Amino acid sequence: MVQIVVRAPAPDEQSGSALVRDQRSSGSGVIVDAEGYILTNAHVVGVARRVQVLVPLSSETRAAVKSVLKPAGSWFTRK
Repeated sequence: MVQIVVRAPAPDEQSGSALVRDQRSSGSGVIVDAEGYILTNAHVVGVARRVQVLVPLSSETRAAVKSVLKPAGSWFTRK
């Protein structure tokens, strides 16, 4: 299981104008093969300008890390 964070264009409803701003949203996905293809829902990445994927650390790596903060994993970005 991976976490997906995207930036996508969205209307700026607060200003009341036709301006468009970037909106952040997130979803989840599953790595389906060794090449790194990820399966997720189309609405998660449909109009995204930027996609970031958080791949969690393995349980062995998590056990070896000595930190008060919980290690999240590795981020990968597609622009």
